[in-house]
Amino acid sequence: GMILPRNSLPTVITEPFKNKVPSSTFTSDPCRIKFYSQELLFHRDDICSKLRQYSRRPSNTEKSVYEHAAKTILCQGHLCPLPLHVAPIDWNYDHALRMYPLPNVLIL
Repeated sequence: GMILPRNSLPTVITEPFKNKVPSSTFTSDPCRIKFYSQELLFHRDDICSKLRQYSRRPSNTEKSVYEHAAKTILCQGHLCPLPLHVAPIDWNYDHALRMYPLPNVLIL
């Protein structure tokens, strides 16, 4: 897999789009956005399927898979609660994966 956290897209790739939409912003993954008094945390990863694959207790329903993933991530306060061989982490930027303080909204 790719090392977490991920950098933003290179300027070479984003420049043509940015020329057409100058107000666009390309960020890293994960990304925290402050919207008025709310903090939104976006993370693009298929964490549910990875957690299901490495879970000791398989879930029976689709809803319980998502609830289990959300609870695991929120309880650990980290966006990558998986073994390093599954989701390697760049330790210099591990702080970007920590969720303290917890956001108002987590979007996976």
